[in-house]
Amino acid sequence: MPEATARGERILELVRGRADLSPRARFEYLYNIGNVMLIGERVEEAEALLLEAAAMEFDHVEKPSTQSALHSNLGGIYGRKGDLEAELRHYRIALELAEEIYAPNH
Repeated sequence: MPEATARGERILELVRGRADLSPRARFEYLYNIGNVMLIGERVEEAEALLLEAAAMEFDHVEKPSTQSALHSNLGGIYGRKGDLEAELRHYRIALELAEEIYAPNH
């Protein structure tokens, strides 16, 4: 996994250097690289990237399920860190988003 996180770092440098990147693309890059860092056990970096993505306006995100997954991942990070309040807050947000996505008919 070190190779993947190293690639993530290089891609992140490119993303940060691009002021012309669309909000949707920036969100997707932050979210995806944050997940790569999380898988690579670089929890602090993952947290920072996912929080940055979470702070963005979500009207440009094509898949609302990504928002739910983002908050679920943040819940997992805070669970690892022992921050129960933040863990539950993010899991609640993830659940609320999932309920909106998957109406009772699904």
